Amino acid sequence: MKHLPLVMVLAVGLSGCDAAKELGAKQQKQFRDEMGPMTFAFVPGYKVTVGGLTFPIYGKETCPEAVTAKVFIFGGGYDYPGEGTPTCVVVEPETEKVSVRRVMDGALVDEIWRVDRNGEALTLWAPDGKPVVTAAEQ
Repeated sequence: MKHLPLVMVLAVGLSGCDAAKELGAKQQKQFRDEMGPMTFAFVPGYKVTVGGLTFPIYGKETCPEAVTAKVFIFGGGYDYPGEGTPTCVVVEPETEKVSVRRVMDGALVDEIWRVDRNGEALTLWAPDGKPVVTAAEQ
């Protein structure tokens, strides 16, 4: 009998789970709509795989601060290595092609990669048309 109030609270609370999920989804959509598209940045030395080959990449853009919800930083968080230096690959919302420096045979090679966006999803394509994926190990 002394657990009845707890059971009633749980029953009422659980019955509202769908409403809570719906409210959360609406708030997330509203937040995204207000924030606009994300900027993506790859820290210097971030490892990717293209066509079975894994290598670090570098950029020529200034690495953004990790203090805004509008920037997602691959391989970093607050005070990540390289922050503020011109060594990141940065993909702004309107970017269609991005300059990337990759390590090949011990040297940096400049390439232009194609950028595809589908909502919040980002896909990069190497010059040979192969997709760029995050390496299994960083």
